[in-house]
Amino acid sequence: MKYVLILPLFLLFIICGILYADAILLKDGQELKGVIVEDYADRVVLSTEGGQVCLLKDAIEKIDFEDPEQNLVKLGRAYREKGDYKQAMYYYKSAYRLNPKMKEASDGITSVTNMAFRQGHSELEKKVAGRQDLEEKRGNVLTAAGAETEAPSEAEQNELWNGMGIAIGTEGPDIKVTRVLNGSRADSAGIKEGDIIVSVWGKLIRYMDLRDVYGLILHSGASEIKLALARPKTIALRRNHIFRGAEYMLGARLSVAFEGLIVNVVEEGGPFYKAGINKGDRITRLSGVTTMYMPLETVYKSIEDMKDDILYLDIQREAVL
Repeated sequence: MKYVLILPLFLLFIICGILYADAILLKDGQELKGVIVEDYADRVVLSTEGGQVCLLKDAIEKIDFEDPEQNLVKLGRAYREKGDYKQAMYYYKSAYRLNPKMKEASDGITSVTNMAFRQGHSELEKKVAGRQDLEEKRGNVLTAAGAETEAPSEAEQNELWNGMGIAIGTEGPDIKVTRVLNGSRADSAGIKEGDIIVSVWGKLIRYMDLRDVYGLILHSGASEIKLALARPKTIALRRNHIFRGAEYMLGARLSVAFEGLIVNVVEEGGPFYKAGINKGDRITRLSGVTTMYMPLETVYKSIEDMKDDILYLDIQREAVL
């Protein structure tokens, strides 16, 4: 899919002050440079001067993040998934020292702290070994992302439902919330039926096998689970008045971040407030167009020039179970 308001990468670097580029070495010897904007289980999306490129990890020999804290977070994530919490904590803290505002680093520190507190390294190894043994007895082999695998067991589905009050399923490449139990942890966290789960503790799960997602949620060893959720929203705008502008029409004030638009202020009783949009929510799409790289002036002008009074948004927000 081509996005309409994507700036050339070199211009983005100048405007946003980004002075680095990620490098991807393919197995055929080709090297691509740009910024990795999405990192899934089986593929990455690289933003280049010519547009966005989707690359399957099977075709990639090596990824080098020129941004040093990204390299450190990547190492922290790898050691966390191995169960080496001490080494994972070292890399996450190193990334945090370089960039205290980096969410992946602070989230990594929190997740490793919880995992180490709730479950020792030896217990995690036993659990992994037990699952591998169970899979072998069933005649199953863990496969790469995208291959056909066994669905989550009834016991796993019941554990997720009874423990957290949530049921999930697949919709295309996405993981979707299919049911939420009233009064449950999921309900208290504000999760709604129809929400798309974007990530678990910062790990993007689009294209991931459903059973692996169950494993991330149920067997992480953490005392709490942080999810990023995507949700479509329909906004009934106020009619524009002279000298009022987009913020009046929205009943909100926005700011620009690298990953999209952030809601900074929500006016009580305004259109955003009535639609259930909260301070801190991230707007990822505006009338079907990605907000990544979109200048705030362009956002506001597109809203002010709208002929309809209905605005369609996609938002992302975090929920902690």
